[in-house]
Order: sequence, then C-alpha cells, then structure tokens
Amino acid sequence: VRRVSKEEEAKIVEKRRRAAQALTNLLPESIRVRNVACKAGILPAIMDMMTMDWSDAHCRRLSLACLSNLSVDQHIKDTIGRAGSIPYVAEFLILDPSVKKLSVDAVTSVAHAGACLWSLAVGEVGNKLRFSTEIIEKVLRVLQYDSTDLRYARKMSCGCIAELCIGNEAKVKQAVFNAGAIQRLIPLLRNPDVELHRLAASALCNLISNNEPAKKEARKQDLVMFLCGLLKATKHKDVQYAAAGGIYNLVKPKDLETIEAFGVMPLLLSVPVSQNIGAKLRVTADNPLGMA
Repeated sequence: VRRVSKEEEAKIVEKRRRAAQALTNLLPESIRVRNVACKAGILPAIMDMMTMDWSDAHCRRLSLACLSNLSVDQHIKDTIGRAGSIPYVAEFLILDPSVKKLSVDAVTSVAHAGACLWSLAVGEVGNKLRFSTEIIEKVLRVLQYDSTDLRYARKMSCGCIAELCIGNEAKVKQAVFNAGAIQRLIPLLRNPDVELHRLAASALCNLISNNEPAKKEARKQDLVMFLCGLLKATKHKDVQYAAAGGIYNLVKPKDLETIEAFGVMPLLLSVPVSQNIGAKLRVTADNPLGMA
C-alpha cells in the first residue's frame, strides 16, 4: 500500500490511474490496510488527484472511491473533514444539464460522492458542522435528478440528509432547513423505490424533531397527510417506523381527523416510536374524538 501511495505522487495520469484502481481494491480489505495507507500519505495524494487539472474523469472517480472507502473508519473521518475535502466532494454531485447521455464515470462519481458525504457525517459532529447550506443544496439537488442511472446516487444523498439531521445540532438542522430540504424530500414519499421513500421519511422525521421552524413548514406542506398515506400504503416495517416517527414528531390534536381518515391509528399505536400518540392527540376512553 505504501508503494502504491508513493506512485500516486507521480504526475503521470496512467500510473496514477493504475495506483488508484489498486487502492480502490485494497482499501475495503481491513482497517489495518486503511491505517497503513493513511500513514503512507494517501489523503494528500487523493485530494491532489481529485482537484488537479491534469486529472481525468476516470481518475477523479477512482479517487472518490478511495476516499469513500477511507471514510468508513471513525478515526479517519475527522482527518478527512479537516483536510477540507467535503466541499470538493460535493462538487461531484453537480452534473452538466446540457449533457444528455451520462458517462459511467459521471454516474459513478455522483454515487461515490453521495456515499462519501453520508459516511463522513455518521457519528461525526465536527464534519456535520462543515456542511454549509451551499453544500447541502448540492446534496439536495441530486434528489431531483430523474435519470434511472442515478437512482443509487439519490439514495446516497437522501441518506446523507437523514444522517445530518440525527441529533440536536441546531446549526446543522438550520442549514438543512434553509436549503429547502422539506420541499425536496416530500415528493420522494410517493416514489415507488422502498429504500428511497424510507430514507426520505427518516430525513423528514429527523429534521422536524425539536425544530419548530421545520415543523411549521412541514405542516404548511401537509406532511402529516403524506406520511399517513405512506404508512397506509407500505408493508415494510422500516418504512412504517420512519413514517410513524415523523407523524409522532409533528402531530397535533387537530390531525386526528386526518389520521382516522387514512385508518392508520392502529398502526401508529403498534409502532414503538408512536405508541403514545393518543396522549398527543388527547384521545382517551372518555374522549375518543380527542376533543380539547
């Protein structure tokens, strides 16, 4: 691995491409391999390969794959973030709208970039704070790509947003909210891809938790209705949990009518995350309609 990393220092495109390909195959092997690669200076080499003018699309794609593989280890995430990589990685999410037929390198680079950003955010508050509203807007833009070739990339970007909103970092949630996440995520609740609408529901649930401005906007966008529709339509436990969590975070007594119209109250009471929803709706044996 050290020799491969050293070879990356040579500004010869073909040699660097072969080195990056070797690293892409080596890095998933074990944490020991990734540690050796970091000590050998892989991060500066990858950043160089990702950003320099001499690098071609395939080299950049491989450098993203290497960075994504490195970002799985908690002790390396902060180093990657401190190196200033997050803004550079986010640039690979943006596609040229004039290009009608996307290359394999372009499609794969968007997916690698989304996966890398998601991984960098997992369990790393410092990295979450490095996501500016501008960067988050680029992540959200991927959700609007309609090419079937980009369906995996959409999932990675949606997962990144969901991860950013885990916890109570007000600055991070504010940046996600300011980027227009609620309006971008709600349409995905009706997407036929189970994993995508699960991630969208999770992102919305996390974003509105302990976040009054987001709750206000979500109610304005009829999120309770959309989540009830998803909860009624799905048979997948993970999706039910995400939808029920979003409803529970958002619900008010006046939403009882919507919940009853969709017939999802039994489901809400059966899912652990929302089993106490009756109290929020003020529903009791003596007050079955939840009247104030």
